[in-house]
Amino acid sequence: MSDIRIESGFKPGDYTKIDPARVSARKAATAPLHAYLNAVVRYSDAAMLATGEARRERQACVERWLTAWAERDALLGTVSWPEGSYERKWALVALSLAYLKMYGAELPPKPPPPIERWLRRLAEQVVSEYSGLSWKRNNHVYWAGLAAVSAATVIDDRPIYAWGLRQYDLAMEAVRGDGSLPLELARGPLALYYHAYSASPLSMMLIFRAANGDTRDDAPLRRLVGLILRGLADPSIVADLAGGARQTWWNGGVPDGRTMAWLEAYRLATGDAAADGWIASLRPLGIVWLGGDLTHALGQPLPAAQKRTSPLAAP
Repeated sequence: MSDIRIESGFKPGDYTKIDPARVSARKAATAPLHAYLNAVVRYSDAAMLATGEARRERQACVERWLTAWAERDALLGTVSWPEGSYERKWALVALSLAYLKMYGAELPPKPPPPIERWLRRLAEQVVSEYSGLSWKRNNHVYWAGLAAVSAATVIDDRPIYAWGLRQYDLAMEAVRGDGSLPLELARGPLALYYHAYSASPLSMMLIFRAANGDTRDDAPLRRLVGLILRGLADPSIVADLAGGARQTWWNGGVPDGRTMAWLEAYRLATGDAAADGWIASLRPLGIVWLGGDLTHALGQPLPAAQKRTSPLAAP
């Protein structure tokens, strides 16, 4: 898939209301890309869980899938802004994290030249497209930061890595004292969902930061996640901050092991036991957009924790 020409799944001019027909059209247009990403991540999960020769065979399988698209310059054709670029950066996150994850605790080797060139070109596109977007530094910029950080780790590019972490720092500056993000509160009924969606790339970037010895204060992220966890238990907390809008989850869904997969990264990076009940309730946690199975990649044994449920999960 070379081109990504798509439109938003929201009603035109209103980013608080989902349009089912537009969502369906978008799904159809991105189906080949999503099928590919799901396959790569599935085989990466299999490699991570295997040992010995079986692991090496599965790693080689993932590399063949990556090379096939790399040699055809996939995702580097006509890409609509901003929606096509959104998909491209999410894809770069999934591919990069899948590559890193399939080596388990081993130090990942430098990827084969076609894969390295491809990931570098995708990362350079992300950095170019998302640099200077001071007018709208919302969750999309955070995901661009994770795309840069994860791809730069695969290809060993320090400037791209530094650009990615800069997006984390800017996000932390945007977190208010109550844990809210102003641009995500503007989502109205989807404010709680989009706060969780923002915490996803930020929590993953914190894993990279911690692994590289960066011990800067993570208090803003703790405030953000604290608000999310309180909001899951009592959505009215976020509703009050979002102008009274009754909170719903994306496309009528519920908080689950996919949309809350980032909690594994947050718990590992911060040690915050406040997340334990939710993690215990939702495991296994994993989603293609974060490279797959995070419970086996990052999850820790947890002390006995009371499982939690959210009113958002009620029928």
